[in-house]
Amino acid sequence: MKISVIIPVFNAENFLFRAIESVLIQPEVTELILVDDGSTDSSLQICRQQAEVDKRILILQHPGNKNKGVSATRNLGIQKASEPFIAFLDADDYYLPLRFSATSLCFEEDETVDGVYEMIGVHSISGIINYSEIQDVQPGKLFENLQPLGNKLWFSIDGLTVKKTIFNKAGFFDETLKTSEDTLQWFKMAAVAKLVPGNIRFPVTIAERGFISLTSNSKLVEKNFELMWFKLFEYCKMVHLVNSRKDMVLSSLFFHLAQINRNGINKMHLVLRIIIADPGYVFFHSNAFRRYAGNMIGYNQMLRFLTRIIRTGTKGISFL
Repeated sequence: MKISVIIPVFNAENFLFRAIESVLIQPEVTELILVDDGSTDSSLQICRQQAEVDKRILILQHPGNKNKGVSATRNLGIQKASEPFIAFLDADDYYLPLRFSATSLCFEEDETVDGVYEMIGVHSISGIINYSEIQDVQPGKLFENLQPLGNKLWFSIDGLTVKKTIFNKAGFFDETLKTSEDTLQWFKMAAVAKLVPGNIRFPVTIAERGFISLTSNSKLVEKNFELMWFKLFEYCKMVHLVNSRKDMVLSSLFFHLAQINRNGINKMHLVLRIIIADPGYVFFHSNAFRRYAGNMIGYNQMLRFLTRIIRTGTKGISFL
């Protein structure tokens, strides 16, 4: 088994050497791709120093050494990867020894498997604890059971290994999302590919969880979480998922809208965007939409209001 490991690098000078070292000790790793995302510290210098020592290391940068975000950075690494299998690692995290021992067995035993997800641990002020919540779920039921749509399992990018060909099926990471981009990607993969559990009893990777991150910006997280659900709904339509899965997505989005403190106009703009994306399904097949519309202003009143707007056009409406 030959694996390309992709590490997005952005101002990670304090952790980067440990991450690189933890990858290079894995016998299955034949390529380590370090993608610098416009670092302003000594991260790029560390990458270059390590590349001189180990020829398996490939260093990439965005044009003009720009900072383009983690999704664009991972996507660049994916596109340049030369091996048939791809794994990921954040620059402040690290693999444990024998990281891919169970992974390789899963791919060897079933050639139809597209990806293997495994448990990770998190290192915080309280020590190291098991982080991924993973139960053994049949691949065909993974979509419904993934958090936050379901409640049986959640996994981290640090614990995922996939065939490179999975991105031909599911597409790449969404570069418009600042957070929730990995959640969207897992749902897309679960919808069209075969993902199975590997080592779900013990961590294969340790993740550092600091106090400062993008996810500490609650408004940014909230906006991207809503956008993630909308993009997943669009994806469900694009790949012709069954209506039951579409309605699960809309139910989760509408539940979120009901919980947050947003004015009615902003919520209506998002609902309009959903309707425009797939009006036939929303009006005639979605139980989730009927429940939400009925609870908010009454279903018939909602239909009259939306029909009037659609007939007169949506010019001037500010979407997400």
